[in-house]
Amino acid sequence: MLSHAKGHESLAGKLLLSTALIAATAIYGWWQAGVARQQQAAAMAAMQAAMLAASDPVPAAAPQAKAQGSAMSAAPEAAVTPDASAATPEAAAAAPSDNSTKLAMATPQASAPQAATPGSPSGSVANAAPAPVAAAAPPAATPANGGGLLPADPPKMLTGMAAIQNFIPTPGISPPLPPVTGVPDPGAVPAIPAGGTRLEDGDYTSDRVQFEWGDLRVRIVVTSGKITTVQIMSYPDHRSQSLYLIQLADPFLTKEVIKTQQSQVHTVSTATNTSVAFREAVAGAIVKATR
Repeated sequence: MLSHAKGHESLAGKLLLSTALIAATAIYGWWQAGVARQQQAAAMAAMQAAMLAASDPVPAAAPQAKAQGSAMSAAPEAAVTPDASAATPEAAAAAPSDNSTKLAMATPQASAPQAATPGSPSGSVANAAPAPVAAAAPPAATPANGGGLLPADPPKMLTGMAAIQNFIPTPGISPPLPPVTGVPDPGAVPAIPAGGTRLEDGDYTSDRVQFEWGDLRVRIVVTSGKITTVQIMSYPDHRSQSLYLIQLADPFLTKEVIKTQQSQVHTVSTATNTSVAFREAVAGAIVKATR
């Protein structure tokens, strides 16, 4: 009997335990389903918000259009439609209707309305709808500036060929520099080339001496057998640097020739090529003056 009662109690305990496990499983499944529903609702709300934002990228335009439309509807009709008794038939034909005017005012415009054409009658608007803004054309050449570009235009960049041409000596004759006159140093003896005995008085110009940046010629004046005047007659001036160097070296080189009565004068710093060409030209002029 005791073993039979213990068997019934063991079976009842197992049934109770099984019932408790089934109930706990059902409660856990119901809780998980609630959590899933909440997550799904949050995801749907986020998707709806994203779709609304994509369909209306500029929400501020609607209130502005609404405000313009209400202001237009509240304005008197006479402010929109021109007076028929005062306007000419051409102006009445060019003026927009009330509906088109209200529609144009209610729609936000990206650009300002086109101004009235001065030549149109009664100051009527040339076009009812604003024209698209075109890119500004560059100012055209005018006879006032010799057919060139207007001053407002930026300077043009030099092409490769134009930049190379700036370094090519020009065949044109440059204006002579002012002559330099002076007195030789005491005891200075003219450098007479071999085979000569003296320098004959007169005016002598050298041949063209070619060097890297152009040609150079020198004129000397011989008085009483000595060089008293030296003048650079032609020189490279197609570059600003060449013009600067010749103007820098001229007073030093010419005065040195008069003082020393020699062609081999000192080289001017930063104008080495010009100094070498000058010495060669002076030597050529002395040869012409030698007797």
